[in-house]
Amino acid sequence: MYQAEKSKEVVRSAVIIQRELKLHKEVEYCNFNNLPLEDALDIINNGIPEDDVNSKILYLEKELQRLKSKHSQTKYIEFFKDFIDEYKIVGKTTGRLKISNKKFLDFLNSRGINFNTFLINDVDYELLNAYKIFCMNQGLADSSITSYFQNLKLIYREAQKRQSLYIKQDNPFDKIKISPSKREKSRDVSIKDLKVFFNLTNFSNYPSADFKFKRTVDLLKLQFLIGGHDFIEIANLKWTNIENNRVEFHRYKNRSKGGGPLINNMLHPLALDIIEEYGTKHEHRVFSFLPDPETNLVAHNQNNKLITTQLKAILNLWKCSQMN
Repeated sequence: MYQAEKSKEVVRSAVIIQRELKLHKEVEYCNFNNLPLEDALDIINNGIPEDDVNSKILYLEKELQRLKSKHSQTKYIEFFKDFIDEYKIVGKTTGRLKISNKKFLDFLNSRGINFNTFLINDVDYELLNAYKIFCMNQGLADSSITSYFQNLKLIYREAQKRQSLYIKQDNPFDKIKISPSKREKSRDVSIKDLKVFFNLTNFSNYPSADFKFKRTVDLLKLQFLIGGHDFIEIANLKWTNIENNRVEFHRYKNRSKGGGPLINNMLHPLALDIIEEYGTKHEHRVFSFLPDPETNLVAHNQNNKLITTQLKAILNLWKCSQMN
């Protein structure tokens, strides 16, 4: 009697397990085909129709893709290098991608993750959220963090398109939201501030850096005089952009949007003097001593940090002079 009851219990357990597995497949089938509630209930009650061959094939293909993605050994760094080579072949700039990649590798290194063995399929919400916090802790602007994530997402999506790599098809980037952080509001620049800045000429307290400090200030003045655009426009300015005391160019940030509107401004006499004093006349770019953002964006960004440091020193010098 006991054995008979035990056998029945084993059979019941097996039936329950079998039904659970079948139910799991039925739910996936309903979700995959985006079935309305009434049709979904019919599938749960009656099972997946055997004659729905096309839907079944699609479902099985998706299931196969999911299983293969669990065993994909595609390394992130190897795919990134291949992707960069592809970009170069079609003539696209790679600077922003390389900068974003370096930041991501720094993050992996900070967590003790070997980026040489890191797999693309290891990218998930938990990792990306930690990466976002890593960037925020470094004091990066929201726009910079957004740019890093957009570039990393581009690499991830390109890997997903290569079916032979068996990259999981969900997109963890869609779950990451970069909300504007609460930062101290920048004070508007007043006419008085501009007068002080444009009258900065004496750097005798820094004799070893006198020329560099003066040149930095003059280039920042030029940045304002051509319309207050980003400093990258100064670094990227070419002699062909200057004609008849006017400057014409498309903003660097709009290079992927067909160039955007054409900037066409009259050059102030002071702007012409600055160009005459520092312009490298036998080079393609007006200020060739500045790193070229089109070929070496990393060096350009490093130079921007140096300029910021110099400007802080210059402003401290001015404050000291006002106290004497």
